[in-house]
Amino acid sequence: MLPSFADSKVEVLHYEAVSWRGYKASQEKYFPTWVLDEDHSLVRAGVKAATLANGRRPKVTKWDFSTNGVATMGRHKIPTIGYAPGLEELAHTTDEWIAADDLATACVFYSVLPVFVRGWARHLTVN
Repeated sequence: MLPSFADSKVEVLHYEAVSWRGYKASQEKYFPTWVLDEDHSLVRAGVKAATLANGRRPKVTKWDFSTNGVATMGRHKIPTIGYAPGLEELAHTTDEWIAADDLATACVFYSVLPVFVRGWARHLTVN
């Protein structure tokens, strides 16, 4: 026989904290995930920018950790992609580090991404 959950209670926890400057932050502890189709214009622009920055087409996949995209895309539905230097398995850990070359590559990516988002790169070819 299955247990009865009739008396169960489900609730979303709440986060409250005060910053060192006295700012009071408060929100539900809800971290919505999201996904954009590979055909989304922002994903396509990100692939072009990453291809230019890395010299090869990136693998479009998911991250196994949380980012501020929880707010931008998950809560506010602002199209969001992730791109970061370094090794994913080190992200948000106490042992996180990145190579200077990876940081430089990320700077190239973020510098050219707006060009591809706005469609200003009609004269550029990225394979």
